[in-house]
Amino acid sequence: MNRRLTFCALVTTLLPSLWHTSVVEAELPTFRYCKPLLFPEFKSEEIVSAPLDSDIYGATTNGFSDLRILDAQGNSVAFIIRRSATMHPGKERRIDTVLKPSVRPIADGALEITFDIDPLKHPQPPDGFTLVTPLHNFERRVEISRATAEGAWIPVVSDGMVFDYSQFIDVSNADLAIDSTVENRSDTHRYRMVIADVTQEQQSQLMEFTRTLQGTDETSRVEQVAVNRQPFRIDSIQFWHNIETPTARLIDAPVTEFRIEQDAFAKTTRLLFDSRRDPIAELQVAVKNRNFNRLASVEVQGLSSPEASTVQWLPAIATDTLSRYDVRSLTREDVNIVIPETRSQHYRLVIDNRDSPPLEILGVSARCHVYEAVFFAQAGQNYSFVYGDDFAKLPVYDTAALAAALARNVTPIIAVLGEQSLSNVAPDSRRTLERLLNNPKFLATMIAIVIILLGVGLYRANGRLKLLPRDDT
Repeated sequence: MNRRLTFCALVTTLLPSLWHTSVVEAELPTFRYCKPLLFPEFKSEEIVSAPLDSDIYGATTNGFSDLRILDAQGNSVAFIIRRSATMHPGKERRIDTVLKPSVRPIADGALEITFDIDPLKHPQPPDGFTLVTPLHNFERRVEISRATAEGAWIPVVSDGMVFDYSQFIDVSNADLAIDSTVENRSDTHRYRMVIADVTQEQQSQLMEFTRTLQGTDETSRVEQVAVNRQPFRIDSIQFWHNIETPTARLIDAPVTEFRIEQDAFAKTTRLLFDSRRDPIAELQVAVKNRNFNRLASVEVQGLSSPEASTVQWLPAIATDTLSRYDVRSLTREDVNIVIPETRSQHYRLVIDNRDSPPLEILGVSARCHVYEAVFFAQAGQNYSFVYGDDFAKLPVYDTAALAAALARNVTPIIAVLGEQSLSNVAPDSRRTLERLLNNPKFLATMIAIVIILLGVGLYRANGRLKLLPRDDT
């Protein structure tokens, strides 16, 4: 009995000290991997930028808390992680609405719309127009001209087409891009839009069926289909400019384990693939089909909450439309899906087919942002990345001087990463104890066992005390 009590007392006494020891050891990270940094020699201190790669993304935490730069003596070097400063030109559509258009019917059932665009608010001519309409199942030809100072009209859209073929396939277009080969500049900002066949006949989807019977015999049958004359309703006319904006550079990210699943009940196609936890920001789907428009969503695997113990598919992180139009003079494609930057290993892209047949998918590619570690490098010194420790804490460095230099757009020397190898600062046997003692479930179990043993010991001790003879004197 005394041995049990002694054991419980020792465990109760040593457990806090073991916990303290594990916390102290946790402050000394042990990294699994190493990558040398290679750059040209220089004679004085320089700023060096080292881009991260898939090896580093795959072995580090989301916040890069387990990434360090060491010099040849093993000393940690202060650095800043930032998204690559290299920017590429991109285009962003800026949309405005035409105000106070003038409308009049003209010959051959066409409609003429004239309007002005305020030159003070919009000194540059628009790059295109959009007809906003609530209608479906239509096709209209549109011509757009711009007035000159002499009163002549110069065509800027000669054979435009707006349409909606949703009765047959999910394909529609309401944009009219101005021909880039046409000089779209003059002294005026007045435009004329001519829509041909503004009222068209449209067959009703309902059929009237009449049968005449004499007794049980059918003597006649009449089938009638209603034809509606549908005016082309326009809610508004929008014009847009393609504004060049700098965008962050994206590079190809490796994709593995690609597979396709068809869900006939949900009428969806699921594309599943893995990555090496690169910071993916865009997906591109390779589709063999022509003329389609499908809604698609992107999901990743993860824990639904910090307390959850099982990994599951989380709600969609992005939803977009995959489309390709190849109809007459219209050729347009958008098979890219922009997603919030995500470092996940497992992805699922769900395409909603509705009642259309599944698309023939050829594959999926991914593009990711580029991150780089920037630091002060001394002449004649060698440096390397070490990384890969789930328990490492995010370092706090004095980087004020480095940040000030980068704010002045100082161009750093670009380093090249060498081959990945096992780090000399490799995990040792203490990490197993550390993992256990930092595991809340393990600690709770140990405390429960100690309490049970202590309770059993006290209960038995109390029973033995009752058996001792009483001293009545």
